Amino acid sequence: MLKDITARTTRVTLSALLMLLAFSVTAHAAQKMPDLHLTAGPGQAEELGLEKGTETFRLSEIPAEAVFIEVFSMYCPICQRDAPRVEELYDLVQKKAPGLLMFGIGAGNSQYETDVYSEKYNVRMPMLPDADYKAHKALGNVGTPFYILLEKNDDGSFKVLFTQEGEILKKQEFFETVISKAQKALK
Repeated sequence: MLKDITARTTRVTLSALLMLLAFSVTAHAAQKMPDLHLTAGPGQAEELGLEKGTETFRLSEIPAEAVFIEVFSMYCPICQRDAPRVEELYDLVQKKAPGLLMFGIGAGNSQYETDVYSEKYNVRMPMLPDADYKAHKALGNVGTPFYILLEKNDDGSFKVLFTQEGEILKKQEFFETVISKAQKALK
């Protein structure tokens, strides 16, 4: 009898946790994105569509209709393992959703650290520093890696279309979701 009660309690707890997780992902996807204050390294402003020499800017200043952001850390082994997948997505975006702007935010990483990460893992998209964790905190102290797909609103702000925290386990499904949602946002 005790076994039955324990098993039932475990099932109920697991079901509740799964529902909570599903709700949190859905709720996150419906949110308005915070207007992050970001820093561009040398040459990165132009890659983001900003005026040459821009060092600090707000997310809303990026002149793109859709944006994909990877929140990463140089010290995150999952981020390191996912780097080739993100690069593969970067190539795919160039072909299938060329208006989608992609960049990374290095949670707790200096410009030096983001540069080392880019070089070591052959990352071509701009990787912006967030040494003081301000952007990371504005995003709710998410785990790394954290992926966000955004669509620009008429007022210049961004709304969240898709988020995923953690490793890209189902690569094809992840790519298809990002590309299809980006294509809709770019129409």
